[in-house]
Amino acid sequence: RVVAESKNAGKTKVKDVMSSPLVVVEPNMELEEAVKLMFQMKIKKLPVVDGKRLVGLITLTDIARFQPQMMKILKQLARRQTTPKSMKKVIDYYIV
Repeated sequence: RVVAESKNAGKTKVKDVMSSPLVVVEPNMELEEAVKLMFQMKIKKLPVVDGKRLVGLITLTDIARFQPQMMKILKQLARRQTTPKSMKKVIDYYIV
């Protein structure tokens, strides 16, 4: 974002380029629901929080590598609606 918007990286604050509102999941959320949330919100990464504590990060690439059957769900979602541009590269790579 900093480069795309021609901002000075040396003077730009994190708050000026961060994504907001923050979309998070809990550790016990079903993976399928997390995938659907990513697609709906057009994001590839979700912070995992337990209460107010950050305990991890799940990415679309993590899911594609370790749970390839979840990519079938993304394929179904992509058929029903336009694939978010931010997800297209990962989806195209992992869905045959």
